[in-house]
Amino acid sequence: AGMFVGAGFGSVRTYGLLVSATALGGPELRRRLTEEGLDLDEEPMVGAWRELGEETGLGEQHVIARAEFPEWTVSEWPAEVRMMKGKSPGRRGQVHKWFLFDALSDDVQPTPDGHEFVGWQWVEPAWLIEHVPAWRQAAYARVLGSL
Repeated sequence: AGMFVGAGFGSVRTYGLLVSATALGGPELRRRLTEEGLDLDEEPMVGAWRELGEETGLGEQHVIARAEFPEWTVSEWPAEVRMMKGKSPGRRGQVHKWFLFDALSDDVQPTPDGHEFVGWQWVEPAWLIEHVPAWRQAAYARVLGSL
């Protein structure tokens, strides 16, 4: 069984505050940082910038890449997530490379794409770790705990 390979990223307005996106889908998927799959042969940082723009409307005029988590993280989907419509057969979870972006000013506001994300808020890392689905918590604690 394969894993979904993607880039995950957090946008920071000021130190310690992260954008928590409200995703479409069941309640167990609602709170998370923006993340998405990489295109074939796409470098993770390139994919992070692409997805950040697509999902939040933020680009180089709004944020600067500050850090890259040195390791890939792995999250295995629980059975109910694997069974959801749209999940590719045979995939067991996600493998992510994480990046941290700083806002260039305090008035930067993401614009959710309305397709995958419908809302956002600035939150503390500890709050987000507690509010993502249980199967995401270990990866989030590992990455956000390093800030």
